[in-house]
Amino acid sequence: MIDQLKTSSNMNDTELRKTIDTEYKFLSNVFEQIKQFRQSETVQEKGTERHVQVTNRTGKIKTAKELKEVQRAKTLEELHQRLDSYKASKAVKKGPNYERNLKRKIKKKSKVLKAKEERKKLARRVAKEKKAEQKREEEETKRLLEKANLEKKPNVAEIDCKATIKPVTEVPVAKGSIVFNKLDVVDESVKAKPAKDRPQVALQKLEKTQRLISKLKEKGNIDKAAKIQDKVLWNNVLNKAEGVRVKDDKEKIKKSIKRVEDRKKKSEKKWKERIEHTQKQMESRQKKRKENLKSRKDQKIKKKIKKSIKNRSRWRADRRSERKISSQGKTRRSRRRLRSQSRRDGHCPE
Repeated sequence: MIDQLKTSSNMNDTELRKTIDTEYKFLSNVFEQIKQFRQSETVQEKGTERHVQVTNRTGKIKTAKELKEVQRAKTLEELHQRLDSYKASKAVKKGPNYERNLKRKIKKKSKVLKAKEERKKLARRVAKEKKAEQKREEEETKRLLEKANLEKKPNVAEIDCKATIKPVTEVPVAKGSIVFNKLDVVDESVKAKPAKDRPQVALQKLEKTQRLISKLKEKGNIDKAAKIQDKVLWNNVLNKAEGVRVKDDKEKIKKSIKRVEDRKKKSEKKWKERIEHTQKQMESRQKKRKENLKSRKDQKIKKKIKKSIKNRSRWRADRRSERKISSQGKTRRSRRRLRSQSRRDGHCPE
């Protein structure tokens, strides 16, 4: 074709067109054949990939004919038979000791599970026993406390009340006389005695007995004083034996009183400090509140002033613009008037 084009100077237009058409047809046929060949190759590659994906599970690549020849199981029995044969082939592959090893593993697992269950049972049993022991101990302590409360001696106040009540005495009544009542009136306006556990009361009692003994000795009643001393000592011994706390040492009682007073003073001091602290806090909070209120008030006033200044400046600007507009309007009107007058007079303004 190149030779023909080289000699195209001698050729006519019609001959040239014919040669180009023939060449174009030839090339188009060649390209179509190449395209068809490539498409057939891609289809074959896809088919092989699918074939491999299907047969890759078994590990053996089968042809399309072999795949067509393989038939599916039509009944359940056939399917079970095939499964059994497959399992048997697998067992053969794994070896003869496969079943033994499996049984050993199952036994080991069962032993481990049994041991775990036994441990859990033991833990539950121990927890139950502990709870039962705690309950028994609590019941025993309750029983002992109840016994102790029953065996306790009666209250001192009750004994004092019994001592104050006088026994009822029958008065002889003469014949023919009227008896209105045989009741013995008890004076209920008797002041309740202070508690004996307080150290001040114990000190007062001790001092009272000591004064009484000293007075008796001064008077010469030594035997009576000795009897009172013995009585006090015996009472103290008996109380100690019963487990009652006896306060017969004067110095110890004074120390305890001093301790109580010091404690009171300390608590009073703490209370005063607390009150002062609270008052200071209250004052500081009130001061802070007042300052905050004042600052807010000042801020509001400042905002209002700024707003008023802005409004004033806007108002002035508006007024100026209005004046300008009005002045411009006036000048235009005056010019129009001058023009109209000049037209009437017959000459134009300069």
